Amino acid sequence: MYNHETTSQGLETAIDIGVGGTAERARALQHRFDGLQEPCQIRRENLLESLRHFQWIGEVDEQLLTWINDKIPQLESRDYGSSLHAAQSLNKRHAIVEQEISSRQPIAQALIARGKQMSSGGEEIKSRMDQLVGGMEILKSLAAERSLRLRQSLASQEYYAEEQEAEHWLQERLPLASNQDVGSSQSAAEAHLHRLGALEQEVEKFAEQVDKLLLVCHQMVSDEHFDAGQLTARQTKLEGLYGELRHECQRRRAQLVDASRYHNFVHQADDLIGWLRTSKQLAEKEDYGADLDDCCQLIEQFQQVVKELSATGERVSAMTRLQEELLRECHPNAGSIRAKGSDLQHL
Repeated sequence: MYNHETTSQGLETAIDIGVGGTAERARALQHRFDGLQEPCQIRRENLLESLRHFQWIGEVDEQLLTWINDKIPQLESRDYGSSLHAAQSLNKRHAIVEQEISSRQPIAQALIARGKQMSSGGEEIKSRMDQLVGGMEILKSLAAERSLRLRQSLASQEYYAEEQEAEHWLQERLPLASNQDVGSSQSAAEAHLHRLGALEQEVEKFAEQVDKLLLVCHQMVSDEHFDAGQLTARQTKLEGLYGELRHECQRRRAQLVDASRYHNFVHQADDLIGWLRTSKQLAEKEDYGADLDDCCQLIEQFQQVVKELSATGERVSAMTRLQEELLRECHPNAGSIRAKGSDLQHL
């Protein structure tokens, strides 16, 4: 016979046993779950650290190391500009690079600070930091050296531009000083001397420009300019050209003074010779007059000639002294002077 009470008690016992087992399993599950919290947290922290590690590596590689490697060849360039315009342009571009380096410096410092705070990474982080620090130092060193060279280049190109102008000025005036035309008369020679005097004043004044360029050149050479040899050669050439122009001016002045004195001597000698010939012809005339009045007039003319001849003696002596002086100075027209003096003495 079915015993309802016994069955009910059995069910209750079974339920109690079932509930108790579930709770035990729940407690076990809770314990296992609680046990996973710490490993999960550790795992989370490790993953975050790894993420920061790779993010840091990426930033260092992409933002700085790649940028540094791109800039190094530009800063190692030996192109400092072969003209004033090129030097000015390169200086402007380099100023932009220097600003870029300055703006990257805080980024590099921040990355280094973050790298030092990382617990993981070890040698890889240290290696990257060393590369970053070394790379930035190399950049700054190369930038400073290139900045110096570009400033030197700009200074030398400014010098070359002024030196070229000065050389052109001298070459323009050299033909004026080396001109061989002395004129065919004393007035023409004097006109040449007047123009030469104006040129000599310009040349004398231009010495200030040559001296100014010399000081600039010496300063750059003493500052160990990378193009010191070329600077010295250009300055030497300029000074040589200036010296040549001054020498030609001196030669030209001596030439024109000689020409003026020669023309003066010839002019005076020709005047004196002409007068002596006229006087000689008058003295040798056979005309004694047709009457008393003619005779008196001829006597008066002759007396005037005698009087002038007496005064002319000093002129002849002066001409002789002038001739001797010109010949003693080895005048270039010595042959003509000697011949003219001989003509005068024969009279």
